[in-house]
Amino acid sequence: MAALTDRALAAYAAVALPLAAAALPVHVQVPKYYAGLGLDLALVGFLLLAVRLLDAVSDPLLGALADRIPARRGGRKAMIGGALLPLAAGFWLLFNPPASGEGLAVWLAGSLVLTYLGLSAASIGHFALGSALSRDYAERTRITAARGVAALAGVLLAAAVPELLVSSR
Repeated sequence: MAALTDRALAAYAAVALPLAAAALPVHVQVPKYYAGLGLDLALVGFLLLAVRLLDAVSDPLLGALADRIPARRGGRKAMIGGALLPLAAGFWLLFNPPASGEGLAVWLAGSLVLTYLGLSAASIGHFALGSALSRDYAERTRITAARGVAALAGVLLAAAVPELLVSSR
């Protein structure tokens, strides 16, 4: 199998940037946001931990699904694309809760489940796609490194852009 072109490698790695950027606001902004709506910060932390523990069950199942999807028909790309709907819906719901009060903890938990499920499915599909792009050890290292660089760029952008937006006001 031939090495990926630089363009193909960049296209593959580019998917990691928004996926990595999506995770940061959940961990950084959600606790303060929901505490400001009246939820106890300890409860917010517990819900974040509890929902992440669900990944211990869902991630292996999503990995098994990614292994069974036929690579030749673009199945892993479809898995990534299909995961964007629950990710986007969960993210939108997470930052657009109903008025504070009763049910806010349930809203947070449900929004987190959708967000993390979408993020996990997209990430696992992306990793599976990367492993299918080459059987060559050195080429797989190149693919993994490119994905890692893009993910790091996503985290840095997610951390910097809000600060730049606030300071420009």
